[in-house]
Amino acid sequence: MAKNYNYLFQYLKKEGISIDKDEFEFQVQSHPDYPSLLSISDTLSFFNINNGAMRVASSEIELLPERFIAYLSDEKISYNFVLLKRKEVNMFI
Repeated sequence: MAKNYNYLFQYLKKEGISIDKDEFEFQVQSHPDYPSLLSISDTLSFFNINNGAMRVASSEIELLPERFIAYLSDEKISYNFVLLKRKEVNMFI
């Protein structure tokens, strides 16, 4: 699990959501399940930021918002978190 939350702060800024970065890191590191996706999700909820963590099949990606954060991995490689923006249907940058 990545301990650098720049991807998250960039996403929140693009969504017009301001957050105290130091307080976020304190809260996430204080979570009993740190470091995990649950610790990030619960910390976002602590700040009253709607969020969700789910597995999405590639056929369902088009149902996601225009911008979202994804944890990409396969059986052999973990790609970590990335900020994605839909450019066209099924095309991402």
